[in-house]
Amino acid sequence: MAELCWKGSSDPSLDIILEMDGFGSESREKLRYEYGLFLEGSFSSPVVQVKREYLVRKEKGQKKTIFDLERGVAKTISIRGLSGKFPSDQSLLEVINLLDFEGTMLRQFISGWRFYRLLPTPFMKQPNVAVEARYLQEFGQNLSAWLFTLQSRPSSYKRFQKVVADLFPDIQDIVMQPPQGVGGIRIAIQEHLLSRAPITLAQMSDGELACLALLSLLLAPKELGAPLYCVEEPENFLHRSLLETLTQIYRQYRSELGPDAAQLIITTHSLPLVDQVDIADLLLTCKENGATRIRRPARKKELSDLLSRKEISLGELLSSGSLED
Repeated sequence: MAELCWKGSSDPSLDIILEMDGFGSESREKLRYEYGLFLEGSFSSPVVQVKREYLVRKEKGQKKTIFDLERGVAKTISIRGLSGKFPSDQSLLEVINLLDFEGTMLRQFISGWRFYRLLPTPFMKQPNVAVEARYLQEFGQNLSAWLFTLQSRPSSYKRFQKVVADLFPDIQDIVMQPPQGVGGIRIAIQEHLLSRAPITLAQMSDGELACLALLSLLLAPKELGAPLYCVEEPENFLHRSLLETLTQIYRQYRSELGPDAAQLIITTHSLPLVDQVDIADLLLTCKENGATRIRRPARKKELSDLLSRKEISLGELLSSGSLED
């Protein structure tokens, strides 16, 4: 807790409030949830306590409290047969695992979020065990197993292959190879103009691997996808044109799937990437008086008007410092 809190504070606490549409619900358009988790700790001890936790469902203008606990004591809880006191050093989401409990659905929803800092070398260039991968790991270290898994979903994989061929015209196919001397699999690239052995995983460029990984996330079938992807600096290793194309593919993906599409949160220092987004989707992280602050430049109407006239790009505005005033 001491490392998570603002280091200028004398209060070792952390408040988290999430508002989201109906997770895993058929009535996604009708339901909205608010979840609050308020933690308190100590600068001298690793012990963390749940000061308050609540879950509220909002439907047709009405609010229903699913549960509301203060220091483990239930003020409100709409779970038949449950009441009284719960452990104050755990979230109720950790304690109760009933299938029909909306808190369980919330926990499953949050546990499906994926966080990425893709590192082609050395992580993505290592061979993998030939088993199904339910998701791509944080650094991309199971990329070969992940693409091996996608191959078992023919319709999604064919679309992935087509987009790869459009992005890299020289690529004829992505093949799976058994690594020499060890069990498992690793991907390789067969190019049209190369008559001998494919390009091995170790020989593939970092940009190719990073692009394949990001593309595979965008085009993953629903059962292997995630509701939220958080990606650290996706511009790393990628040519500007590839970054623009991936952004266009994501827009198309969102247009096709509508409210079922995954959300994407990225951190970036790339002005060309900033140029690909709307000002309404841009948040600026700044430091003020030693504390981290988040700003929404879209709140300045004059900036939106300036961008609408196409006299300047969003990246140019950011570079000039105008968004930080």
